[in-house]
Amino acid sequence: VSPALGRAAHPTGGFVVPALGQLGSSPLLAVPPCPSPPIIRNGQHDSKEVTEFVPGMAVKYHCDPGYVLAGKSSVSCLPSGVWSIPYPRCEGELQMLPVAEGRRAVYHPGDNVTFQCHPGFVLRGSRGAKCQPDSRWVPAVPTCQPGESCAHFGGTGNKLVALLKFPKRRQAWVF
Repeated sequence: VSPALGRAAHPTGGFVVPALGQLGSSPLLAVPPCPSPPIIRNGQHDSKEVTEFVPGMAVKYHCDPGYVLAGKSSVSCLPSGVWSIPYPRCEGELQMLPVAEGRRAVYHPGDNVTFQCHPGFVLRGSRGAKCQPDSRWVPAVPTCQPGESCAHFGGTGNKLVALLKFPKRRQAWVF
């Protein structure tokens, strides 16, 4: 037994540590090492160079670019030879979406957006989409394409409404 660490290698694999209150005397208990730390999607741990993981050791995780850590950032090797749970998770960080005038807005997973084209353009695709944890928009982001439309202007009190007629659809713009 190493006096500095209070443990020694066990011939069957694992480590021998003094029983509680028995430092420097018998009995000694065999403690199994942990396997390599869990692999997580879109991230990795900081202990790639370590070859043996003994109880009490902890490893920290970080996420790949475009992902953020959800939950705890580390796991610990338990005396039973398994890693603590829950394991860290890397989720889609945010989604950049082009908006008017070339600027961008930042959206997070779960955010919903509604799209609208400027007058003289026709929306091709879905009017709304939701940012997913994997940084995709569902359904896909639509496009605005130049299109012909016939406008009918009519008064409604102090507002002016333009009814834009598209095939099988009408859309009202209130000014």
